Amino acid sequence: MDWPLKVQGRMLHKSDVEEIQTLLRKHPGWGGSRLSVAMCEQWNWRRPDGQIKDIAC
Repeated sequence: MDWPLKVQGRMLHKSDVEEIQTLLRKHPGWGGSRLSVAMCEQWNWRRPDGQIKDIAC
């Protein structure tokens, strides 16, 4: 895979994927929705209106 990847307007680096993997190890009971909210908050990934981009995540 070639890094970085562009996902929904955000450049995603290998280190970002490692952050996701770390969160999954720390919180094995989290589903995809909870994980996406946590990542959006951590990355401050938001739509122009200020809402987090959890669906895109």
